[in-house]
Amino acid sequence: MRIRMVPAGAEDCKTVWEWRNDPTTRENSFTTGKIPYKDHVKWFGNVLHSEKTKLLMLVLDGKKIGNVRFDLSDGMAEIHINMNPAFRGKGLGSLSISESCRYAFKTFKINKIIAKIKPSNERSINAFSKAGFSTTKKNDIIEMALTR
Repeated sequence: MRIRMVPAGAEDCKTVWEWRNDPTTRENSFTTGKIPYKDHVKWFGNVLHSEKTKLLMLVLDGKKIGNVRFDLSDGMAEIHINMNPAFRGKGLGSLSISESCRYAFKTFKINKIIAKIKPSNERSINAFSKAGFSTTKKNDIIEMALTR
């Protein structure tokens, strides 16, 4: 099973907004309120044109199964991943993280990737652990890291 990373385009705006507003996504986000569409459109446009942020769609067998964002800074990146709700619980989370990180290390010339996760989000903690991330900080936020 091979997941491809495809740069997000304007045509992905509404889909990403719908996934971001999924109740499970909102519950596990640090900001839990629903995102108004006009705010999302502005954010999405800024992300697409940013040199420091890379938003990729995760594609498996021609279907968009999620998206991953890398916020780049000083040879490292912070990863943000969101699975299409229709593909959750199918064992694709850790594979998506692994494939995305392999792509990011190669493409963005970074040496470290960090993830910040709510302590209550056990599914994400497990998926990142399975993808090779190690916990580096534990308090109000779980910080996990993967180095090249």
